[in-house]
Amino acid sequence: MNGRTKWIGIGLLALTLGGAASAAQGIGGRRVFRGEHAARRALARHPRLARAIRAKAQAREGIQRLLDSLAATDAQRAVALEAARAAEPIARQARAEALAIRSEVLAQHGGDRQAAREEMRERIGELRQRTLASLAPHAQAVLATLTPEQRAKLDEAAARRRRTLDEERLLRITSYLLTRPATVAKLENSSRR
Repeated sequence: MNGRTKWIGIGLLALTLGGAASAAQGIGGRRVFRGEHAARRALARHPRLARAIRAKAQAREGIQRLLDSLAATDAQRAVALEAARAAEPIARQARAEALAIRSEVLAQHGGDRQAAREEMRERIGELRQRTLASLAPHAQAVLATLTPEQRAKLDEAAARRRRTLDEERLLRITSYLLTRPATVAKLENSSRR
């Protein structure tokens, strides 16, 4: 590198860094990314909200994240894919029924939102139980493929969160993960890799 090229490179680097520094300062010495910083502070003040946001993001990943964390084999992924395909119409029908229940109850109770909320809670609770019973065989098929080492990993993860992982809870979680939107597409994409 000759002297001229070196000085041109140093000059460009100085301009780039100087421009980035001044942009970060913004007007009046405040950072430009104030909203992001405020969001981080709000999440730091409200840890339950932060956990809920993280849980929602993890749930979007669905059963794929669980299978990845357990280092599932191709055969286990194939069983999960078949179970997700079988669970998809059940979940779709349950979502449609829940929307129908909601609109029906709101129409019945008009302005009394508390009474509507109580009736909805009861009727949707019954729908959840029926749906869980319909999804149980599919979730059980996925759980039956787990090795003892994979089950131990799940127990360790639950213990880190100060929880116990009994069979009923594991079945409910697996059923939930199988019914997340786009689960089938994500499992199909991972099987192609």
